[in-house]
Amino acid sequence: MLGLEADSPRGRIYQILQVDEGRLAIDAPFVEHIDRCLGCLGCVSACPSGVSYGLIVERARAEIHANYPRPWLETRLRNFFYSTLLRDNRKLSLLAKLLRFYQRSGLQTLVRKSGLLKLLGLARVEALSPKMDKHFSFEDFGKAFPAQGTERDVSRSSPDVSPALASTILTKLLSGCSTRTASPS
Repeated sequence: MLGLEADSPRGRIYQILQVDEGRLAIDAPFVEHIDRCLGCLGCVSACPSGVSYGLIVERARAEIHANYPRPWLETRLRNFFYSTLLRDNRKLSLLAKLLRFYQRSGLQTLVRKSGLLKLLGLARVEALSPKMDKHFSFEDFGKAFPAQGTERDVSRSSPDVSPALASTILTKLLSGCSTRTASPS
């Protein structure tokens, strides 16, 4: 997304190896690269070698938590969001409504121009806030939605893999992209 190798799964694995080997400190740039990972684990299903990226990055996050002192306000905000807000749909819905008001009322523009966010160290976090629509889809939580379309066998719906692609996949599987061989390009 950002075009930086350090923000790719392979780049993060390389950095984590460097930290493990004592060649890289757990400092602000390292923490920033690890924090940018959403933890969606989409890369795991795409990895032909089956690298357990989720386990690797979670271990790095545990090391960061134990060994990297975050600013006081950031620590409080993270604790509030992870321990309180994300566990309660009513509070999350209320925050979404407040965020929508903040964005639509002109308050966001005023606060950004005032420099208050930079002063509080919240400019980066605020810039990442999603644009809130009127429909928050909270009423969809817990509902089941039936599949749409015709049922078909997915394994037969795509053409055969070309010999060249099969060879590439086989080479990747045999050589692996384990954490021991990951390196920046």
